[in-house]
Amino acid sequence: MAGTLAIGLLNVVGAGSGLAFNLVTVALLVGAFGSSIRTLLKEQLHRASKRARRLYVGGAAAAVVVLVVVGVATRSIAPVERLPGPGDVAIVGLAAPTKAEQNMYDDLASNLARRLSTTDGQTAQSYSDADDLRWPDPADPSSLRRFDKWATEFVGQVGAEILIAGQARREPSGQVTLALAIFISPALITDASELAGWYGLDEVRFDRDLRSASTQSDVLDRVAAQIGDVSGFVNALDAWQSGLLEKAATGFSGLVMHLSSSSGSRLYELALLFSGHVDEAAAVQTSDRQKSAQLLTAARARYLELRPSATLGERARLSLAGNDFYRASRQGCRAGMVDLDGLRQAAGTLNELIREPSSSDLLRLKARVNLVQVDRCSQLAGSAPDSSADEARAVLLAEAVPAAGPERELRKQIKALALSDEALRLRTLAIRQNRAELVDEAIERLDQALTLDPRFERQALWLGLKSAWQFSRCRVEQAIDTQAKSQSQRRESVRLGRTPQTELEQWERAFERDRSNAQKECSRTTVSTR
Repeated sequence: MAGTLAIGLLNVVGAGSGLAFNLVTVALLVGAFGSSIRTLLKEQLHRASKRARRLYVGGAAAAVVVLVVVGVATRSIAPVERLPGPGDVAIVGLAAPTKAEQNMYDDLASNLARRLSTTDGQTAQSYSDADDLRWPDPADPSSLRRFDKWATEFVGQVGAEILIAGQARREPSGQVTLALAIFISPALITDASELAGWYGLDEVRFDRDLRSASTQSDVLDRVAAQIGDVSGFVNALDAWQSGLLEKAATGFSGLVMHLSSSSGSRLYELALLFSGHVDEAAAVQTSDRQKSAQLLTAARARYLELRPSATLGERARLSLAGNDFYRASRQGCRAGMVDLDGLRQAAGTLNELIREPSSSDLLRLKARVNLVQVDRCSQLAGSAPDSSADEARAVLLAEAVPAAGPERELRKQIKALALSDEALRLRTLAIRQNRAELVDEAIERLDQALTLDPRFERQALWLGLKSAWQFSRCRVEQAIDTQAKSQSQRRESVRLGRTPQTELEQWERAFERDRSNAQKECSRTTVSTR
């Protein structure tokens, strides 16, 4: 009988009902169990010793407790509907000021989902009635931070890119203030996952309850407009990460202008930051030196505006260091052409960020890989190696890429950059010390980098370097094959608008020269294989 009751308890707590209901049911069943035990003691165990009866009761009770705990811990949760495509929005709840009003706020969440789903290509879903769903208080930053892990898991579960949560409170005057927050998944900001998390939106106030159709319509309009800004940011971010600079520039600059009245909001600051990144990328791509200088100056102004920010200040300093580097090396990393003072300024800022206790691990990694690139440029211009950059290289090369997690892709890219820099260092040593075997080591480092960063433009660059080094080892056939692979990757980059057509043509001419020179120099050398 005890076993039967225990199995019954396990079935109840595993049924997916509300936890409070489960506990009430368990209490009733435990009471029934106690009654049955008393009957059993009277009818069947009256001849057993007192110790045996105690052991029986204690063992049976312990078995029930264990089974109940297991049932509660493993009870099934009703599955939630998964969203079908990119840019989708999950509304995880709008909490009412009182329980009596919650149905109205659930209806508001459903109506908001319908409103947002009218946007082209976007689907929104309200999960207000999902089992065990929780949401943070947007007015409480500590509450938002506590829900980061849960939100990341929920985003993965439902396939959304953005979560929305709201908490309404009734003011002493009787008015209602609806505080809102959105969650941007780390998977969405792959090159800046440290910027992911909850972002507070502007509060929405109203003086009539939601039974008023005009009030509900007004609230929906204002909430939908803010979420539209978030969706605009997400779309611009996707364009930026896909290398579509013109589309990204239009999106970010439009948001900066539109949100300028909300200066200081995290969304405005994010738009400002990435607008600067887009300007810098465009400055690096263009061959027009005057335009490049203007774009770098515009990016610097955006970073300077962000520097006092409590949330993005350190990231702005990292970006300013990168801006110093681009400005200093705009004409190339050659003696007499590079601004060494600008490189030293960039290195100083990066070293500060590496040493500061408040810097996150990811920010330090970014500062280190940037410092290594600054030092490489400085050495090409004839300066002595920087010992702090050597330390940064050692840390980066020893850094393991995590097997999973939202930062995995970014950490892979950082590791790939570190490996490519090590390849360049080894190639330089090979020339200076006349040690051909170091070229083979350099090629191995490039091969490792090629497995970590799938972007067409990076693959094209590293394969191009690899082909040149293969030619230097008179591996002509291999080098020609590597050149073809490099141009194939570059054509894909051109197709996507990430690389100008002129660059494809420039590389082809350079490859022709490399082939011609290698065939002459290696004509009397046995072609080695690798």
